[in-house]
This record gives sequence, structure tokens and C-alpha cells, in this order.
Amino acid sequence: MQAPSHLRLLRNPNYRAYFIGLSITSAGTWMQTVVQAWLVYRLSKSAFWLGMIPVCQNATAIVMTVVAGVLCDRMQRRRILIAVQVVALLQAVALATLVMSGRVQVWHVLIMAAVLGMCSGIDITTRHAFAVDLVEKEDLPAAIALNAVVQNGARIAGPVGAAMLIGPLGEAGCFFLNAATFIPQIIALTWITPRPSQSRQAGHPLQELSEGLRYALGHSQIRKMIALCGLLCLFASPYSTLLPVIAKRALDGDARTLGWLGAAMGLGAVCGTFLVSPRKNERAIDLQLAARAVFWGVFLAALALSKTLWLSLSAQFGIGFCMMSIFPIMNSTIQFAVPDAMRGRVLSLYTMTFIGLVPVGALAMGALSDRFGAPAVVACAGALTLCLGAGLAACAQKVWPKTR
Repeated sequence: MQAPSHLRLLRNPNYRAYFIGLSITSAGTWMQTVVQAWLVYRLSKSAFWLGMIPVCQNATAIVMTVVAGVLCDRMQRRRILIAVQVVALLQAVALATLVMSGRVQVWHVLIMAAVLGMCSGIDITTRHAFAVDLVEKEDLPAAIALNAVVQNGARIAGPVGAAMLIGPLGEAGCFFLNAATFIPQIIALTWITPRPSQSRQAGHPLQELSEGLRYALGHSQIRKMIALCGLLCLFASPYSTLLPVIAKRALDGDARTLGWLGAAMGLGAVCGTFLVSPRKNERAIDLQLAARAVFWGVFLAALALSKTLWLSLSAQFGIGFCMMSIFPIMNSTIQFAVPDAMRGRVLSLYTMTFIGLVPVGALAMGALSDRFGAPAVVACAGALTLCLGAGLAACAQKVWPKTR
């Protein structure tokens, strides 16, 4: 259904330039994420400091999503994105220079990770809001789906690139290469011509933030999408934290097994994003999300019970498919419902659920798996996800009776 929209977007010179630049930048950022983790472990030989990297990134990202929501409704979103790319480029150069000097220390890397988190918090929120400046509103679902394709493709390409290049280029070379990947995106953002957006009346930032919060909580469909996103991020998405344990203990595998599991989920995610077809009818949207949440829960349970690689790979493909066919629908539903003057602030709340709740869920799952085992925890996550989908379907049938 959505194929024509995807093809139409990629034939558009503006969007094609943006898409190519984003693809290159995203892969470079994932490469740096892997290499900086390797660098911290080499310097510290400590899993604690290794775990501090996502803590630093997520903490600053959460704060900056709120700031970005206000900025997106006050300033030109393209200029914000260009400024973020420049800052991210400079932090990559700074990190590479520190490594080349031989004076790099763990706290240097953590500071750079915090800066990268700040950039990510602003970047993710702004990109969500920028989509409506780049494409026609009816093409928003396709644009959001393609953005998800880029991010999932980068999850695969970035780590693979890091594994291949860290040997010949070294850590500093990989960081310099990541810095270079921001240049195509900066050029693309400078070259493209966004669609004209509505004029925005700037007020006090705290007042604007409060207005956005009140609007989101007062709109039933937006409130429902944010709540659903939060629940899925809390007890469904974080299961991937336990994949190394499942690969080792349940499948008796190694790092290659873990790689295959990750690749299967990435492939499913890419396929799932191309089948995003949100409907304007609220009941249809709820039933569509409910069905995919139910299947997500079933696939999680299958992964937890699996003792064979082929079944685990199939479950991972299904999880990725459901995951990335759900989140773009929620995103586009919010985009259609929110007025442009509130877009950045409302989307910042949606973005914050990803950044803030997934680490909380991962921490809880990790603690529970030490006590009850990873398969049992993933199975419970699957059951909760299935119940969530079934509950959403029941509510949709009750609140939105089928019309003739």
C-alpha cells in the first residue's frame, strides 16, 4: 500500500538528499557508539564505566528533548538540525584528537558521550517535527517509516563498520571518520528547501512547555499513543538487553549467534516499516496497534521458550517486524493530530518515552533475570505485551463500536 508513497518521496530531490545524508550520519554515529565503548573498556577494564556511557548519553538526551520541544516551535527546524550536526562533528573531532594525543582518559569519553547525548536529544525531537516541513502531510507515514528504516539499517551498518575499521584505522581514525559522516547531512540540510511553516508566537519557555503538556494530556488520542509507547518501552522493547544471555545459555552460542539474532531483528524491523498504513479512523488505528502488540507478545514468548537457533531467529524477525510497524504508526498518529504550533513540544514528550523508559525497563529486566533467569523474564514481558494488545483491542471494540 505504502510503496508508491515511499517511491514518490525518494524521487523528490529534497527528500532524497535528506535521506542519503541521514543514512550516512546515522551509520557513523552507531560506529562511534561501538568504538567509544571499546575505548572505555580498554582504558578502565571495568564493566561499571562501560555502563556509565549510556547513562551519560541518556541523562543529557532526556533533558534536551524537553528543550528541543520548545526550540522546534520557536525557531526554524532546519537551522536547529544544522547546528546539532556541527556540534556533533566537533565532539567527534575532539574525541579523535584526544585519542591521537595519547592523553585520553575515561572521563574525557564520558563527557563526549554526554555531549553526543545532548545532540541526540535535540536531533531526534527536531527530526520528528521537521518531517512535516519536508513532505506533504499525507506522505508523513511514509517519511516516518523511511526514517525508521534508516535507523535500523544504521544499527547494523554502524557496528559492522566499527568491527571492520577499528583494526586498520584505530579508534582515532574511526572517530575522525564519524566526524566526516556529518558533512553530507550538513550539506543536504543547507541545500534543501523546506515547505513554509506557520508563524510561531514566542512566549516564556516554561509557559510554552506547560501549554504543550496540557494539550497532549487533554487530547485523548495523543494521550493514548504516548501512554502506549511508554508501556511498550518499559516492558517490551528492553528485552534486547538480555539477548547475550539468551544466545549463550539458551542457544549455547557465541558472539556470532548474538550477531545473527540482532541481524534477524533488524531485517524484520526494516520489513515492518514498509507496511505502516495508519488510518484516520481512531478505532481502526487502535485495532491495528492492538493486533501487532499481540503478535509482538507471542514472538517474545516464542523467543523465551526457544532452544533452537532457527526458531529464535524467526521470533527475532517477528519482534522486529511488530516493533517497527507499531512505533511509526503511533508517531504518525500524533503528527496528524497535533497542530504545527504545538508539534515540537508534543513530540518531545513522545521522544522522551523512548529515551527515558527503555533504560529503566532494561535495568529492571537485568535485575529480575539474575534472580529468575532471562527466559522467564522475556516470557513475562511477552505475556504483558500480549495482554496490553488484547486490552487495547477490547477497549477499541467497546468504545468504538463497528459502524455499518
